[in-house]
Amino acid sequence: MLHYFLKKRVVDPAVLDDVLVNGRRFYSFSDEPFIPVEFAVAAYRMGHSMVRASYDYNRVFREGGVTPATLDLLFRFSGRSGGGADVPIPSDWIIDWRRFFETRTADGPSLGASRKINPLLATPLQNIPPTVGSLAVANFLRGAARGLPSGQAVAAAMSISPFTAGDFGAAAPHPDSVITASGLGDATPLWYYILKEAELAGGEHLGAVGSRIVAEVFVGLLQGDPESFLAQQPTWTPTLGGVAGTFEMSDLLRYVGDLNPIGDAVPA
Repeated sequence: MLHYFLKKRVVDPAVLDDVLVNGRRFYSFSDEPFIPVEFAVAAYRMGHSMVRASYDYNRVFREGGVTPATLDLLFRFSGRSGGGADVPIPSDWIIDWRRFFETRTADGPSLGASRKINPLLATPLQNIPPTVGSLAVANFLRGAARGLPSGQAVAAAMSISPFTAGDFGAAAPHPDSVITASGLGDATPLWYYILKEAELAGGEHLGAVGSRIVAEVFVGLLQGDPESFLAQQPTWTPTLGGVAGTFEMSDLLRYVGDLNPIGDAVPA
């Protein structure tokens, strides 16, 4: 999780290395670690921008096929977001993990990448059924209710040069236009600031503020857990896996024989 997930896919690798080598600068705790509100309500909600509207899910539910795996289907099958399940989960709704994790093999289906980290949400998340409405609006309201500081204030507290109203240059329908029209270019809600920061950095990982919050919290949680490898043996490296010293999700799925439970062949 620390190296495969955080370092390679979520945060700026240099920030994580700095936290591991030089220690945490902002996230501290007394007896037990906790989840700070800046992480729960803002920084780690970056995952909302990475969600796709549909997925190449397995041999039955294929993106671009007759029946893609859409978020609408997911909501209907799971009954989440405030509504009851409309239909039972079908037996062919079994995930083909090869389409979601790198397997280091040349055969098999193409890997489906997540969306880049930026302020743009997939269309279904702009109107989550049936009672939530826009996920972006819900995140803004939740941040305001928790009294979160602006992104610029957090950047200043971390001695990171904040960006300003001049960096919100996109016109409608880009949500930057809402930020500028609302006069929030210099006091941006933290959730949006972190997404915009990631966009300005290319969208492949979080920017300086987002990376610092997520990296320090994850490292702190591991260091505060007396049974974690960072607490017991921080220099430990995995001995299982396809590449020496690494153990990725595909290695775990291959180890338990669960890479593609539904199989490739269509039953006669």
